[in-house]
Amino acid sequence: MHKKHFFLSNNIAEARGFSPRNRRSGDHSLPTRDRAEHGQMVKGQYETAVNQAIVHLEERERQGLPVANGIYVDLKMDKSFIPNSLGKQDSPKGATIMKVTDNGDENDVDVTVYVKKDKKDWLKNKVDDYSCKNTAKGKPCNERLIAPINGVVATDIRTLYVSAEEFDTIPEEGSYIYELWMSHSKENSQESIENTLHQLGIEKMSEPLLFDGVDVWLIKSTKQQLSTLPLSLGYIEGIRPYHKPSILTSSNTEKREWSELIKGEITYDKDADVIVGILDSPLEPFTATSAATGLAARLAAQIKVENPELSMLSVRGLMVHSARWTAEMMRINNVEERMTLCGYGVPDEHAAIYSNEKCATYIFENKLEPYTQGGSGNIYGEMHYYDLPWPKDQLEDMGDEDVRIRITLSYYVKPSPGYAGRTHKYRYPSATLHFDLKTATETEEEFLCRRNKQEGEKTTQNDATRWNVKQQKRERGTVQSDWIECTAADLAEMDKIVVFPGPGWWKERKLDNVDNSVPYSLIVSIETKKTDIYNAVETAISNRIGVPIAQEV
Repeated sequence: MHKKHFFLSNNIAEARGFSPRNRRSGDHSLPTRDRAEHGQMVKGQYETAVNQAIVHLEERERQGLPVANGIYVDLKMDKSFIPNSLGKQDSPKGATIMKVTDNGDENDVDVTVYVKKDKKDWLKNKVDDYSCKNTAKGKPCNERLIAPINGVVATDIRTLYVSAEEFDTIPEEGSYIYELWMSHSKENSQESIENTLHQLGIEKMSEPLLFDGVDVWLIKSTKQQLSTLPLSLGYIEGIRPYHKPSILTSSNTEKREWSELIKGEITYDKDADVIVGILDSPLEPFTATSAATGLAARLAAQIKVENPELSMLSVRGLMVHSARWTAEMMRINNVEERMTLCGYGVPDEHAAIYSNEKCATYIFENKLEPYTQGGSGNIYGEMHYYDLPWPKDQLEDMGDEDVRIRITLSYYVKPSPGYAGRTHKYRYPSATLHFDLKTATETEEEFLCRRNKQEGEKTTQNDATRWNVKQQKRERGTVQSDWIECTAADLAEMDKIVVFPGPGWWKERKLDNVDNSVPYSLIVSIETKKTDIYNAVETAISNRIGVPIAQEV
């Protein structure tokens, strides 16, 4: 018998102040350095790079050419200690990460930073403190920044381009179309960028695409003109060749014509709850597009029709939540490889749309404020604590019977699609969310203390082996799903869940200028093999909330 999912909205969640426990970064430790010797090396190379760049800028000024208000340098750093940030754009710190490039070195990456001219002594001052001053804990000042630096060199177009090798292949003659990725800054208005491009003889091909934190300019330039951009513009995140998307029509004019054409041909029922549109030719031919798109849209529409109160966050979450690996997929023994090739598997239409006697699904929808203003910058804001209305008595009676709990977290982010975002996982999303589940042996207090520093001292450890997908793999996306197979008696004690924030670029911004609110859907299912569980869940929810909320369909 098909039964309704239990939609509880935000009725159960309790907001609590949150401070994260530091996550272990593996066995990596800071390089052991002779402070004086290492500091002298870093400072010397930095000053050489800065002086070299300033000479070029001064020469351009004498020639009346556009000049950037700062310089680019490359810090060759141990890849285990890449800083999340060095400073915000236009901040007094004067240094901002533009790009992180992995050139295939086993240990090092190139961290390209932009340093404003009036803050050119930024790294020199950091090194001076590192060489001779200690923190209150007796460690070298700025050690996490300076110790991982293995070299400093001046930056040119070859670093800001996709790669030095690709830049070298550009023909010396002829003009070609490129994407110019510009990080937001007060000194780079659209008008000033456009004027600079005009002065350099570089053609603007269209109006820029505007994103949070970065704008993308489409330009036509010779190789020589391209080479002058790092000397002419500050806050360049990267430059790459333009590749025409195959799924688009051949021109902006054609897109507008096509839009006008189909606008007049499409009719729809204004009273319909769900509308799904799939475009057909005359788009340009293209390959590698999944034929599953139509099937996925159909399933999403079916879920929404049968559960109209749900947001699309929950609809998306249920599609993943219901997915199972086929027998053929299970032949790939390594879960990491299986996830890479198959994702979460094939969605089960009935499980996505309905609960049943042996599978009861809770759905929560809420919003979390990940950050708040602290003394010297933004800190973490809140977590949500779910003390679930749990069929504890029923599960205890079932004893050693095998059961499964599956949890799916679905949320949206505002991406920062610049180079920094694509090369550093915490600079792409506006904020990240995560979930955790109480173990069978923890008390409520121990669970909260394990996850949240504000709750007290940590006395227990998470059992990472109990999950199938595992935390590191599931947290790579904005739909995170995982499950535990255990006895019913153990599951009876696993009745607490927390949803908490992680890093994101909002944390580096003025919170007045960002949304600082992340909507999410949390989906939890109890699955049994022998004993019916649905009615027991309904009773537990009714006892907690006071009214029955489910019905057969």
